[in-house]
Amino acid sequence: MSDRISRLNLVIREWINYFCLSDMKSKMEKIDEHLRRMLRVVIWKLWKKPKKRTWGVVSLVLAMI
Repeated sequence: MSDRISRLNLVIREWINYFCLSDMKSKMEKIDEHLRRMLRVVIWKLWKKPKKRTWGVVSLVLAMI
């Protein structure tokens, strides 16, 4: 998962640098929302079994504390 995120960061930075002259804030916020949603879907699909999903959600909540 960290490899996916690092590749996404690289592509997003290059994309922002390419379009740096235009107003990108609202467009990047929409793209950010979509990417976060898709990453959650990937994580959820990695946790296929209910027991693993419960463990994953609990570990995420504990990591936020």
